[in-house]
Amino acid sequence: MLASVTWHNLLDPARHPPAHADAWLLLAGLPVALIALLAVWRLWRRHGKPDGGLERKDVPLALALGFTVMLLPDILVAVSGGAHEPKPLLAGGVQVLTALGCIAMLAINPLRNDQPRAPQPWVHLEPKTLLPALPSWLLCYPVIIAAMSASAAALVLAGQPVREQSLLELLRSDDSPHWVVGWYLVAAMGAPLREEFAFRVVLFGTARAFLPGTAGLWIAGSISVFLFVLAHEPWKYPVIILPLAGLAVVLTLAYTYSRSIWPPVLIHALHNALVVTLQFFVFE
Repeated sequence: MLASVTWHNLLDPARHPPAHADAWLLLAGLPVALIALLAVWRLWRRHGKPDGGLERKDVPLALALGFTVMLLPDILVAVSGGAHEPKPLLAGGVQVLTALGCIAMLAINPLRNDQPRAPQPWVHLEPKTLLPALPSWLLCYPVIIAAMSASAAALVLAGQPVREQSLLELLRSDDSPHWVVGWYLVAAMGAPLREEFAFRVVLFGTARAFLPGTAGLWIAGSISVFLFVLAHEPWKYPVIILPLAGLAVVLTLAYTYSRSIWPPVLIHALHNALVVTLQFFVFE
C-alpha cells in the first residue's frame, strides 16, 4: 500500500486523489497537520502578547475599507472586460494598488478628529516581527498538504468526487510570459495584501475591539478563519476546507502575536508563490 501512494498523491491530492486502499494511510495527514499547527503556535507565542485589535473609533472606516478591498478590484477588472477574458497583469496591479490604498487610509484614518496621530501599530514594519515568518511558512505547507491529503482520503472513503479548484485549471491554461508574471502578481502580492487586510486587520481587528480577553481572541480568530474559508467557495470544492482552515489559523496566529499585517502577508505570499510555481513548472 505504501508503494501505491505516489508523490502526486502527496503533493497534489486534489488532482491525484488516493485510491480507496490508500485512503486510510493518507488520513494520517490530519494528526500531522495538527502537530505542525501546534509547532507554529509555540513559535509565535514566544514573540509577544497576543492582541491585534483595532481601536473602536477606527471600526466604521475599517469595515468600509474591508468591503472596498475585496469588491472594488473585481468590479474594476470586470468593467475593463476582464470578466470575459482573464487579464492577470491588470487584475494584479489593481489589487495591489487598491490594497495599499486601503491600508494607508486606515493607518492614518483622516476621518478621526484626534489629529495629528501616528499610524496604527498593525501597519508598522519591524524586522524582528518577520523573523518567525519563514519557519511558519515552512511549517504551513506541510499543514496544508497533510490537511488536503486527509480531506481527499475522507472524500474517497465516502465515495464522493475530489474536485480541483477551477482557478488552478485556468492558471495552467497558458504559459506566455505576461500570463505567468500576471498570476505571480495576483497570487504573491494582490491576494495576500487584500486578504490579510480584510480578514486579519479588519475582521479580526474589529471583533477583537469589542471582545477583550482570551475568549475574545478565540472568537475573533474563529470569525477570521471561518470567513476566510467561506470566501473561497468551499461548497464547490470540499477538499480545500481543511487546508484553507489550516492556512488561516497560521496566518491568524502570525497576525495575533506580531500585531502587524506584514508577517501574515509574507507567509501568505510565500505560500501562494509556491502554489503558482508548482502549477506552472512542476505539475502537468
